[in-house]
Amino acid sequence: MSEQETSFSEQVEGALRLMLDTLPLPIVEFNEEMKLLYVNRAVLSLTGHCGEELLSGNLILTDLVVLEDRNRLREAVGRALSFAPVEDIALTLITKNGKSCRAEFGFEVLFRRAKGYGARLCITPLERCRTHREQMFNMNSMETVGRLASNMVHDINNMLTVILGHADLAFMQNKKSPLSAPELLETVKAMRDAALRCTDLASEVLSFSKRRSEAVSRTDVHGLINRVARLFEFSSGRGIRTIVDLSANRPHVTASGSKLLDVIVNIIYNARDAMPSGGMLTVASKMETITVRRNSMYGFAPKPGEYLRISVSDTGSGMDAGVKARIFEPFFTTREAGRGSGLGLANVYDTVKNIGGFIEVTSAPDQGTQFDLYLPSADAAVQNAPQTVTAAG
Repeated sequence: MSEQETSFSEQVEGALRLMLDTLPLPIVEFNEEMKLLYVNRAVLSLTGHCGEELLSGNLILTDLVVLEDRNRLREAVGRALSFAPVEDIALTLITKNGKSCRAEFGFEVLFRRAKGYGARLCITPLERCRTHREQMFNMNSMETVGRLASNMVHDINNMLTVILGHADLAFMQNKKSPLSAPELLETVKAMRDAALRCTDLASEVLSFSKRRSEAVSRTDVHGLINRVARLFEFSSGRGIRTIVDLSANRPHVTASGSKLLDVIVNIIYNARDAMPSGGMLTVASKMETITVRRNSMYGFAPKPGEYLRISVSDTGSGMDAGVKARIFEPFFTTREAGRGSGLGLANVYDTVKNIGGFIEVTSAPDQGTQFDLYLPSADAAVQNAPQTVTAAG
């Protein structure tokens, strides 16, 4: 590397460090020997150490966690430096004054240094993680409720048209000649059915909008899908044919039912939005066993085991490789301004990852899109082993 290139590289690194110093997220850079190369101000605030103490070489990365967690941290570092996918891990951080707190360690960037490789690590106290996730979850829930309400108003307007149409028809016919009892009964029944449909729609959206418990429990995913399918029945009015094929014989996972409901709503809504001129929406389930650890495009590190696979496919516009690579980024959206916060799929990613699942996406421009959600089965002990899937990519 020339002197000019070295100077430019140092300038870029200096600008990056200046930016990292302003972030509230604790960030650490370290090398293959786990020697600390850089810490931002948030690390100093979190650990109670000064910069000289952390960067002197007397402390290494594993010294920041309690003894019983150091092997797990070493293993994660080894995987990161060997270019293997690494899940975020929760460890107990120990501060200079001996206090401890649980924190999430996430490996973000692998970079090349003159004497080898190094990695960048983000440390987030779990209390802060919960707060951020709850904020994102609530923002996305409000956006989803808004979308549901918007479609509900459209459907209720259609039902009111039916009610008013029958009422006007009955009034005009009765002017010419009195309606017979059967005719009157049929008209009233049609009006009543339309009114009940309005009530059902309003109840569904009001139920969805209530703050729901996030308690983890054994959840029937088929029940959630059927609930969403009922809510989206009116999609056929937009020229979208919906097929639901739930063939999995063990449809239970251990998760928050409300968060899984958000996952299903978001995936189906994105499929519907990709088909403004109509098409086919298919929701299917099946059981699959993963026998070999497989890599994922989106940073998941799925473990071998039995999974409930939920597939949602559409015949819509599809995505190019650039969009496909970014769909789970918070605030990334291809919608026009004001029509989405970009948090929907970010929350889908967060929920699926936190329960030990993973996501695969198949898409191409004008070829439609398929989301495959793999959720760890809560019924893995049940017999009748399903289809086996080997490692991918």
